[in-house]
Amino acid sequence: MTTPANMPMTKEEVDKLRHGLAHLAHSSVEAEYRKSLGQLVSTDLPTPRMIQEFVTIWKLLWRNKWK
Repeated sequence: MTTPANMPMTKEEVDKLRHGLAHLAHSSVEAEYRKSLGQLVSTDLPTPRMIQEFVTIWKLLWRNKWK
């Protein structure tokens, strides 16, 4: 079950997103990052879900940068 777009993601949903992104190529994760950032800056009031998705992608990119 997924939560509505204006509600925060559950821990399980964040874990599922992180797991799915971890299996993508670095360039694909960067594309998801740019897409997520574009959504954040194009809206007046980002939803908690949008922020969680952005932060999850950012953390994955940052962690992989230092590997």
